[in-house]
Amino acid sequence: SNLKLNWLVNLNDQIEQTINNIFIGTEVISYKDKVLVSSNNNFFVLDSISGSILNQKNFSLKTRPIVSNDLIFLITKNNLLISMNINDGNIIYSIDIDKNISEFIGLKKEKVSARTLMLVNNKIYIFLKNSHLIKLNLTGEIEEITKLPSNLETNPFFVDSSLFYLDRRNKLLKIN
Repeated sequence: SNLKLNWLVNLNDQIEQTINNIFIGTEVISYKDKVLVSSNNNFFVLDSISGSILNQKNFSLKTRPIVSNDLIFLITKNNLLISMNINDGNIIYSIDIDKNISEFIGLKKEKVSARTLMLVNNKIYIFLKNSHLIKLNLTGEIEEITKLPSNLETNPFFVDSSLFYLDRRNKLLKIN
């Protein structure tokens, strides 16, 4: 309320900090009394009052993490889907997305590129840059892979169970 700086933590492990590398990471997420943040090489859970590091993991994120019922779901730069307990830092599971997709569709393993991670109706949705949507249950098992009608240009959003997004021509698409 008074715009006073309460704490400052340097989370990047580079010795020389410049304006170009000091803020490398993903969006900062606030959940209850914790702050979730990814730096250039690590993922941190911080105490929001003191700024102290509660948990540190040796991976960096590709997308914004999502939190539900004290579980963090995130995608690492190595394409691992990780479910982690926010309170104790224990990893519930770590799944190789590329391998699981190839096994699900019966083709050889290829690297995919995640664009957005969302939690929708107790399902994990991974939107890929190649306009595919991967739907998983909360235990990380793939339930469905869908090809969207066109590439995503914006992050998708949901209204009344319908998926909306803009495509490359700034055309608003609705999928039921």
